[in-house]
Amino acid sequence: MLEDIQPVIDGLAEQVALIDRDGTILAVNRQWHRQVEKQARHGLHISRDYDAFLAELVAEGDDGARPILKAFREIRKGSKDSFSCLYHGVGTFDGY
Repeated sequence: MLEDIQPVIDGLAEQVALIDRDGTILAVNRQWHRQVEKQARHGLHISRDYDAFLAELVAEGDDGARPILKAFREIRKGSKDSFSCLYHGVGTFDGY
């Protein structure tokens, strides 16, 4: 099934990652992969725990990741079904 989704997400201009309810990254598109390489950011790969990655960003002082982590956890619990925010990263993600 993931092999059917990959061409679709690769065709999107935005950075896209498909994440399961457990927080595991299942698939990423080319734009996501290029950005991760550009930033030399490790840990954003298939099979990575996205919740743990966001928690690490928050622990490192990235306050822009705080509402994303909160919403991600609420979506996982089923208490929220969508989320949108304007992200202002710090450190490696400064300018994004």
